[in-house]
Amino acid sequence: MRDEGQRLFAAVDEVIDIAHRSRASLQISHLKLEGKSNWGRAADLLARIDRARAEGVDVHWDQYPYTAYGSGLIDAIPPAWRARGVDQVLSRLSDKQFSDSLKQAMLRGTETWRSPLEEIQIEKIIVTEVKNDLEYVGKTIGELATTWQREPVDAIIRLLTTQEGSVKVVVPAMSEEDVEVIMKHPDTMISSDGRAVSPQGHYAHLHPHPRYYGAFPRVLGRYVREKGILSLNEAIRKMTSLPASRLGLRDRGMIAKGQAADIVIFNPQTVIDQATFQQPCRFPQGIEYVLVNGDMVIKEGEHTGRYPGRLLKRQ
Repeated sequence: MRDEGQRLFAAVDEVIDIAHRSRASLQISHLKLEGKSNWGRAADLLARIDRARAEGVDVHWDQYPYTAYGSGLIDAIPPAWRARGVDQVLSRLSDKQFSDSLKQAMLRGTETWRSPLEEIQIEKIIVTEVKNDLEYVGKTIGELATTWQREPVDAIIRLLTTQEGSVKVVVPAMSEEDVEVIMKHPDTMISSDGRAVSPQGHYAHLHPHPRYYGAFPRVLGRYVREKGILSLNEAIRKMTSLPASRLGLRDRGMIAKGQAADIVIFNPQTVIDQATFQQPCRFPQGIEYVLVNGDMVIKEGEHTGRYPGRLLKRQ
């Protein structure tokens, strides 16, 4: 999708139109409304999608339960500038006129591009991954700006320069109200938008988005038990049978005869995420046993050393 911020509604209309004309199935990954100008409009967005579905367009979507998204910091530089080559852009930052023009574009956008920095608090952006200087990981742009005695946008430029353009960040940009409205829709699937990581070994240096470790227990603990946004049964359906059906995984997503025994045993009274933006590599509470293909992988909260997972294909 072209945009998830100021031009979100136009972007959704565009992909729906493409799906309609091509008769393709459409999956909107991680439906959200970025930027304050969009806050409070989740119901309008869902109504637009539902109208398309009523007209026969095959549209589905998923959501992660957080008000911040993960991205590359290089996205703060306009695409037209990036097209010249990131190295070339970074090498010219000593030119004040060039640097001032770039900063203006980063803060205000251009006629054809919406800057992701326009409607957020830049100083709250959290650095999660860098190329060279691991001491920057976990720091906010505000903290780095204070340390370097610079404005936040200047701190971004310095960070991109020292890390050769390779910086991953977490960006607070969505409202809690919109997260809840989207979550309540019966066809919203829960996702993590994460990948396989570990607090030990090769990935130990990463400071990822907390969704990697906490997305699903966060829904069960915060949005089911604490806030009552979903029933327990509905939350489980959104995590299991609904996505399995959508992805064509016929032997997954339900506990039934003939189904693969992928089972999570948790305590609904204690399950909760513990991963935070400051400490994202923390495992959840309340999940005692996990079976994958019928093989015990987690027993009494500890990994058994078994790896029975396998690649799944659409059936």
